[in-house]
Amino acid sequence: MAEHFARTPNVLGWQTDNELSGPQDFSETTRVDFQDWLRRQYGTLEAQGEAQGKQCGAKLHKSDDKKPELHPREAAQGVVDAVSGEPFVVSAVMQRERRKRPPAPFTTSTMQQEASKQLGFSSQRTMRTAQQLYEGVELGDEGGVGLITYMRTDSTRVAPAALDGVREFIGNEYGTRYLPEKPNTYSNRKAAQDAHEAIRPTSMERDPEQVRAQLTADQFYLYRLIWSRFVASQMLPATFGKAPAFLPVAASMGTPLPVMGPT
Repeated sequence: MAEHFARTPNVLGWQTDNELSGPQDFSETTRVDFQDWLRRQYGTLEAQGEAQGKQCGAKLHKSDDKKPELHPREAAQGVVDAVSGEPFVVSAVMQRERRKRPPAPFTTSTMQQEASKQLGFSSQRTMRTAQQLYEGVELGDEGGVGLITYMRTDSTRVAPAALDGVREFIGNEYGTRYLPEKPNTYSNRKAAQDAHEAIRPTSMERDPEQVRAQLTADQFYLYRLIWSRFVASQMLPATFGKAPAFLPVAASMGTPLPVMGPT
């Protein structure tokens, strides 16, 4: 069913650059050409509107069956003028599936990055808390227990026994449909020393919520972050469904008009 799309096109993203940076050993002709390229204006053309009571947007993909070149600015304005007052009608919907592989278990640097992003921790705060989790936390009758492996590592390697433990946990907790046939493996950086394995919980039997009462707030949140990352690293890739719609704008007086796609 064709869906009319009310919109107000807007030209966005215009940029110019008059500075030449980088090496200066070009020939004079090359330097002039490069300067001209840097100064060239470029932009994008987007339409914002409403369909079936919901706000949605579209971006110019083609004009007259070609990739649009919206420079100079007058060229983009010409497209806007051409589509003004024309209805946008969905002509095709493409079903797509995107898969995203889970991230590797933490190294020191990735742990610091995620703790900063998700918890707002500084690097010092992250390492101080990780040191406490590694050295041991009092867990009642168990006494002092180290909850994570060594926190200074550049490796994503995981011990076979730990892989068996996390795979068993995933199967029991989430079901085998989330479990890959074989353990996921991740490559280290070329310069990695690989002296210690990745940062992970020392036991899958110590769920973050079960030990929360014995942890400080910082310890709990960082431990949960490490736990979640380790579990996720051994699950199947996440699958996302995408259904972009394409809207060729009706032609006026035989003039070819653009095809708008999803933003």
